[in-house]
Amino acid sequence: MYKKCLTLIDTSIILLIAYNEASLDNFIEATMGCEVVVLSSVIDELNRLKDLQDNRSKKALWALNNIVNNFTVVHIDSTGNVDQDLINFALNKIKEFKVFIATVDSDLKNKALLKGIGVIFYRKSKNKFEVIP
Repeated sequence: MYKKCLTLIDTSIILLIAYNEASLDNFIEATMGCEVVVLSSVIDELNRLKDLQDNRSKKALWALNNIVNNFTVVHIDSTGNVDQDLINFALNKIKEFKVFIATVDSDLKNKALLKGIGVIFYRKSKNKFEVIP
């Protein structure tokens, strides 16, 4: 467990939980007591998905109503790219906190690790969260 840490949650993790492919409890356990933060750009992305007329719209709406309210929401000026927003926010906080980005996205995972940002990665093949400091 880290004394001062943040976990920034990507849209992919929220949807993973909404689809019951991972449990919220297992995710919270993987965060090791860190404060979990949802950036406003992630909420904007869920709202865009909610407006689609497919299965994702129902899951995005459910996630907005049932998952997001479990975490701290931080409003930011978005770059228009959620992955870049997560990286930028993490880099701005890295001197003050141990920062993790929680994602299922391999590209985002690799970008974060190259920048020295920790990652909580959901490995579907093992059906579990892995912490990469």
